[in-house]
Amino acid sequence: MQVRVFEIQTENYYRKNLKDIEQTLNLDGLIATRESIHNFNTKPIVKTLKKLSFEGITKTRQGIFIVEMIGNGISSRAIIRKGRLSLVEGFSHSGTKLTIIDEN
Repeated sequence: MQVRVFEIQTENYYRKNLKDIEQTLNLDGLIATRESIHNFNTKPIVKTLKKLSFEGITKTRQGIFIVEMIGNGISSRAIIRKGRLSLVEGFSHSGTKLTIIDEN
């Protein structure tokens, strides 16, 4: 199984597309930031559970990563979001009040 991790440049993507990153994002032409090959010695007809770790995606680093796994002609993707800002809008005597909250 081939595992490729793409780190998306979110600022550039949002400026160009003005929408959230979707799982169907076209990755053609992008270079994976990390790539690995995993060989499993199990029969293809037997369902097995394997645990993969991604050391490059740490808790302290923020960003959006797309993990693509390709094996036996089948591909699967996952979007991993590390960190996020949320906006809470309210009203006060002096006008609109905006509060920005991070993941903590």
